[in-house]
Amino acid sequence: MWKATLKSIRGHKGRVVATAAAVILGISFLAGTLIFTSSVQRAFDNLFATVFETTDAQIRSTETIEVGFGVEVRSRIDDSLVADVAAVDGVEAVEGFVQGTATVIGSDGEPIGNPGQGPPTFGLSWGEDPELNQFTLSDGRAPAGPGEMALDDTTATAGDLSVGDQVTVLTSTGSNTFELVGIARFGTSGSLGGATSALFELGEAQRVLGADGQLDGIGIRAADGVSEQEIVDLVSSVLPAQVEAITGTEATEEAQSAIADGLSFFNIFLTAFAVIAIFVSAFVIANTFSILIAQRTREFALLRALGASRDQVLGSVFTEALIIGIVGSLLGVGLGIVLSLGLRAMLAAFGLELPSGGLIVWSEMPRIVIISLVLGTIVTIASALFPAIRAARIAPVEAMRESAAETWQRNRVRFLVGLAIVLIGAAAIAYGLLAPEIQWAGIGAGLMFIGVFVLGPTIARPISRWLGAPIAALRGTTGKLARDNSMRNPQRTARTASALTIGVALVAGVTVLASSLAATIEDTVAEGFTGDFAIDSGAFGPGGGFSPALTAEIAELPEVETATGIRVGLGEIEGDGDFFSVVDPDTAFEVFDIGLFEGGPETMTDDAIFLLDDRAESLGVELGDTVSVRFVDGGDRDLTVAGLYTEPALAGNQAISTSLYEATGAEQLDFASFVILRDGVEIEDARTSILSVAEAYPNAEVQDRDEYIESQSEGLNQILGLIYALLILAIVIAAFGIANTLRLSTIERTREIGLLRAVGMTRGQVQSTIRWEAVITALFGAMLGVILGLFFGYAIIYALRDQGVTRFDVPILQLVIVVVLAAIVGLLASIVPSVRASRLNVLEAIAS
Repeated sequence: MWKATLKSIRGHKGRVVATAAAVILGISFLAGTLIFTSSVQRAFDNLFATVFETTDAQIRSTETIEVGFGVEVRSRIDDSLVADVAAVDGVEAVEGFVQGTATVIGSDGEPIGNPGQGPPTFGLSWGEDPELNQFTLSDGRAPAGPGEMALDDTTATAGDLSVGDQVTVLTSTGSNTFELVGIARFGTSGSLGGATSALFELGEAQRVLGADGQLDGIGIRAADGVSEQEIVDLVSSVLPAQVEAITGTEATEEAQSAIADGLSFFNIFLTAFAVIAIFVSAFVIANTFSILIAQRTREFALLRALGASRDQVLGSVFTEALIIGIVGSLLGVGLGIVLSLGLRAMLAAFGLELPSGGLIVWSEMPRIVIISLVLGTIVTIASALFPAIRAARIAPVEAMRESAAETWQRNRVRFLVGLAIVLIGAAAIAYGLLAPEIQWAGIGAGLMFIGVFVLGPTIARPISRWLGAPIAALRGTTGKLARDNSMRNPQRTARTASALTIGVALVAGVTVLASSLAATIEDTVAEGFTGDFAIDSGAFGPGGGFSPALTAEIAELPEVETATGIRVGLGEIEGDGDFFSVVDPDTAFEVFDIGLFEGGPETMTDDAIFLLDDRAESLGVELGDTVSVRFVDGGDRDLTVAGLYTEPALAGNQAISTSLYEATGAEQLDFASFVILRDGVEIEDARTSILSVAEAYPNAEVQDRDEYIESQSEGLNQILGLIYALLILAIVIAAFGIANTLRLSTIERTREIGLLRAVGMTRGQVQSTIRWEAVITALFGAMLGVILGLFFGYAIIYALRDQGVTRFDVPILQLVIVVVLAAIVGLLASIVPSVRASRLNVLEAIAS
């Protein structure tokens, strides 16, 4: 049997290639993801190891606020510590440094970078000690005092800026203009992971970034013969409370860990799509093996007649699956290298520049190859399991059959089993989203797809009749033949459509979710925002926004009744890091309705906090109770719950006053300002006045109420585009599955096609029949996919109802487009099989 199996593989290379292609496509995305993520992490690890190579120790505050994914704010220390540390025996050199948010304006007048949807925009001090400075000059000189600055290489190129140019920089202290005197590189890279870095002399950096008399840290270079740990022990004796010294090695490891945390969501995101690709591939592999087993009925029956046992036939199929799995997985790793290049380009398109370095981390390749090989082989063998069992049950008498076609009978048990699996999957999704135990939601989605796969053949015949009716009416004989072929073997039709069902379900679900989120955001903002204008920075959260000076200037305009700025701060509430909305109680509640049902503007004092009603419930507090809050300055504050509200989309989980947040020493940036006009002021007249003020802040976009409401959902488009781009792989695999099935089915129907050609059917009619059959199959898969996608979308929206997402919006036009595109995918997948079928030799086909 071993020799017979190998001979069968060598004699049917096309069959092996057809099956292995699905393995290659699925494994390639997994391997590409593993190669890409390991190369990115290694590149950053090497970069920071180089940057901190000559730093022996670092001094910093111990007070931090962290909310996950690398988002962390650390309090500052007094710059008088520099002199104290420099006086310690064993210290060769010290360098204080400060960093903050700074937006650089390019030569075209537009801000460089977008911290709301990409890497941060930093303002940093330039280090005078070359060995402690993380940047090295590539052009010009170092900034030496007021009015001078340097830029990282990538930012200068992006902004078309050169040494000698006058550059506008926006910070929390306002808009400033500097002479660009130098261009530098971060270690061996043009920038710090795509971040914009505006570099100033230390004193100027403190002034521009609002850090007078303060530092974010101090770098230390030890004297010869003094180790890292020894210098840490020596300087620790002069440090006050809440200030610590760490070794350069620890600083390197923390920087590397922060990058890993920042990239973790992206890595998880890519891995999820790799799993989807493999899942879709499994359906294609199972479908291909099922058709091949049906076509090899006589072959297996002859083997049984010659004395082969059922176990030997079973082992033969598994051996073939094993070989295909191993070869396909190895080739998938090769294609994964190419895909990793595409992932690198995609990341660059989102503004994240990767440090220079090799694409492949060769030390990681054995691990990647083993994971890909094991997973690809297991998936292939598992996908071949049921077809192999079917092959082992073939009786010797089947050798006398003339036809190799699959047989199908309606099976009530199959219908009930498939329906049960679908219902169990739906229950698992509900539990996973409501518990929340997200892994159960993933398991449930997989079960639903499997249930539809089992259920599909029992419903394929009536649905194919319905879908094919218009085609039969419009295309005549070829349309009727296409419909009849789809109905004749509903099992093959359902299996062929299964992979496309998965891809369409995911696309439809994401589309419904995005549309519902956009509708919810627009409704919430429309109901809660009562102002006339919004000035939006495009950023949300720490590290983005514009100076509160802009809001103050707009408030002074004669056309303006009220102007209020909104900020986002970080803090810990009862020990858990979270974001805070920061508002001016004297003006904010005139512009926004956040559903405040307890308390009022007058109760938001400097020792008060407003909580979302659900947040208060989770904390177990009521109006008048106190909660422990810690901000970046390290001071613990007991704040009184002085207000409760119901709209999280506008105020988040908790809100505090601007005066309270300013007292914490955190960087103060408005992510947006909102305006109410005086009675009788025309919108366009006010727009002109507001634009004249905002002109000095190019990162501020002036929008009237309608424009602002409409723009709030635009941020979803970028995320949606990324998801669609990754789902294309699943659609490509599904298209390949359709093409593969059609190719194999034409082999199965060789004699039939020959007879049709003999009685007068033209080549064009043969091609038309097969293409319309592919369209019916694709429409069947798309219809099931849309139904599943609607369910998935609704389930997620329902689970998010406590987060303020209450609108379930079905984008009819987008879903119709998805179905039409699915039909086009089926049409394209049929081109090669239909042409091949039309070129069959009539006499040879009849004799087949």
